This record gives sequence, structure tokens and C-alpha cells, in this order.
Amino acid sequence: KQWYQRRVAITAGIEEEDISAGFVLCSPDNLCRIADTVLVQIQIVELKNIIAPGFNCIMHIHSAIQEVSFKELVCSLDKKTGKRKMDPRTQTPIRPRCAKEGDVVYAKLQLSSAICIEAFSDYQQMGRFVLREEGKTIAIGKVLKISEKLNSVSTN
Repeated sequence: KQWYQRRVAITAGIEEEDISAGFVLCSPDNLCRIADTVLVQIQIVELKNIIAPGFNCIMHIHSAIQEVSFKELVCSLDKKTGKRKMDPRTQTPIRPRCAKEGDVVYAKLQLSSAICIEAFSDYQQMGRFVLREEGKTIAIGKVLKISEKLNSVSTN
């Protein structure tokens, strides 16, 4: 059988009702990271209004579904070059007040609770996500950086 046709039985004293969507099976030597705040790059694909700090929506990442809130829009990217838009006087990234359909931005997101998550550069499948609102996909994105404060959680 192919790998995707096999079923895996876990016999470590875990009952089926102990497992929920979003749970991740990983090696004890290489634990999946846990975070409730992430830095992301998103491309807004369909949105009738604007995104600004405080905007809430639903994140779908691997098998997890989580409510998120935009804490901060860090910078926007130039559509032609893919580089950060810079202030010509200070040579610092321009921090946008809001983002609209078609924009690509870096943003800090606050998740409603901590989930298993990885940076796209470390593990692509665990670092891709979509943002949805009212049943429609409004943005696609990837995780750039994970907050470190929850990654020291004890597994005992």
C-alpha cells in the first residue's frame, strides 16, 4: 500500500475522544512548536472592506481552525519587486494603517489560543494557512516567525 492508504494505530494509552482537530503527532526528539502570536505574510485575495489592527477572522492552518485578531500591520510589500516598501527619507519600512484587496503585507496575528504551528521556512505544510470571513477565503499566507514565549512549555 501507498503511505497515504495506511492507517496508523497509536497504543500509548490515548483514547479517540482525547484527540481533536489541530492536534499534531510528532517525535519527542523534535516537538512541534506551540504559539499564540505569529508574524505572517499574507496576500489579500478577496475582501469587501479593509484590514486594520483589531480585525478578526478565522485561520485555517493544517487541521486546526482558530479565531485570530490582527495586532499590527508591520509593513507592506511592493507588488512588482516583492520587497518591503521603504520610506525614502528614513530608509525604514513603511508601516501601513490598513490593507485592502490585492495587498501583500506582513502582520502580527494574535490567536485565540495556542496551537501547534511552524514557520513556513522550517516546515512548509505546517506554515501555510488561509484566512476566512463569513465563509469566504479573504487571504492566503505563510508563517514567518513564531513567538518564543510558549515554546518552553513543559510536556510532562
